[in-house]
Amino acid sequence: MTIIAKAVDCYSPLTAASAKALKAAGYVAVGRYLGHLTHGWSKALTPGEVSAIRGAGLAIISIWEGAGDKLAYFTYSQGLQDGAQAVTEAKALGQPAGTPIYFAVDFDTADRDMPQIRLYLDGVRRNLGPYKLGVYGSFRTLSNVAADYYWQTCAWSYGQISPRSCMHQSQVDTTAAGVHVDIDDVFRDPGWWPGNPLQEHTITTPEATYDVLVNGKVFRAIVVGGSTYVLWTALQATGAKYNYKGNGVMSIDGKDVQGVIYGGDTYLPWTALPGVKATKVEWAFSTQ
Repeated sequence: MTIIAKAVDCYSPLTAASAKALKAAGYVAVGRYLGHLTHGWSKALTPGEVSAIRGAGLAIISIWEGAGDKLAYFTYSQGLQDGAQAVTEAKALGQPAGTPIYFAVDFDTADRDMPQIRLYLDGVRRNLGPYKLGVYGSFRTLSNVAADYYWQTCAWSYGQISPRSCMHQSQVDTTAAGVHVDIDDVFRDPGWWPGNPLQEHTITTPEATYDVLVNGKVFRAIVVGGSTYVLWTALQATGAKYNYKGNGVMSIDGKDVQGVIYGGDTYLPWTALPGVKATKVEWAFSTQ
């Protein structure tokens, strides 16, 4: 699955400074917990934190987790309560209607647990009002529930990634930009708000599309603003060391290069391909 961006989720509230640091490090969104008004949880998002996150240019992904690490928690009546309280929180924070709230199933589920978890989610959905149902959990959990959005954890997933996943929590209990976080690979719009943080570098209609040759191998290319951008996989033909940082930014041999996003894939300026000189014949670039 193609990673289109990098996000984080964290237990502790962000400040304006820590939010800006995460943005500068290439992350585009942060997953944060609801529950400030209804439970007073210290982990919960507040209006002030929303302002700090949005002021840094990050988007928000909403999470609800009570005692989601215990099967006994997952009852229909608890789902009704959680759905209603999550709506209260989301509205107070200004979360737009039509975006999801992710309800966490935070333990190693077994097949026999799934009917009870589905019953809980039925209760959530009944009281979720204008919001969409998101589910966070393991590969098995996501494979056995019905939701609008899916967020998979690497825990208890045994190396498998569900094709349903909008996001995959690929690293847990780590540090990014000095903040204790989990790191998430974004495959498609996970319902972040207030809007799509990739919009600035997303292309809906390129001026042209071509197949190009890079060192004898064919790759897709697009033309944007009169310049040619080549699909990021062309880096494989150059021998360069590269790492995707999200929002169309690729680190190539230690240098950040801003690309564009088209059709969920990142395209890079052809001039950024290491060793590729300005030799162009029938849209073929080479290192000769």
